Amino acid sequence: MKTKEDIEKRLKKLMARYAIKHIRSSQDRKHLNCVFNEVHQTVVLPYTRTKSIEMPVAPRDQSTVVVFQNENNGSVHLCMYGSEDSKNWKGSICDSDEVSLSCPMFKPRTSIQESKKEFIEHLADDEYVFNNYRDMATLQWVLGERVHEMSLSLFDRFNIWFKSLFIGVKNPVPDATVYLPDDIWDD
Repeated sequence: MKTKEDIEKRLKKLMARYAIKHIRSSQDRKHLNCVFNEVHQTVVLPYTRTKSIEMPVAPRDQSTVVVFQNENNGSVHLCMYGSEDSKNWKGSICDSDEVSLSCPMFKPRTSIQESKKEFIEHLADDEYVFNNYRDMATLQWVLGERVHEMSLSLFDRFNIWFKSLFIGVKNPVPDATVYLPDDIWDD
């Protein structure tokens, strides 16, 4: 039989592990985590059949409807970086994680501090804890205490802080200056 201190220690360890996992997932280079990625819904145009007339008619203008279908129910993820200048903006599609892995403009939607705060808010919701962290919900039930009210040990807080130093974006948003190679001016 485990003592109350052993169960609390295990619960705090799980809290620290899930906090680091949540911070890492919010800072991962995924297209949904980028601040410049926006979802645009395509407009579904109503289609009505025209009545055919069985007599010769002069040629007329025809309109073409472009049908765009994808697995996201008609939504498109666009990179909106540089969209303020509409003449130079290319309007690139960013709907996969492979694109965001090599994107030099990637910037996370949330900071590390915001991600920590978001995790604590999630722990305050018992239903969220039950649906996403079953092991923590079970230990919470055994103790009869709420998880978000428990404070982490100094070692766990230091561990989260230390690991969050190494979590982040490798190449932040570039400056407006153009980087040219050094040998461009050599003849």
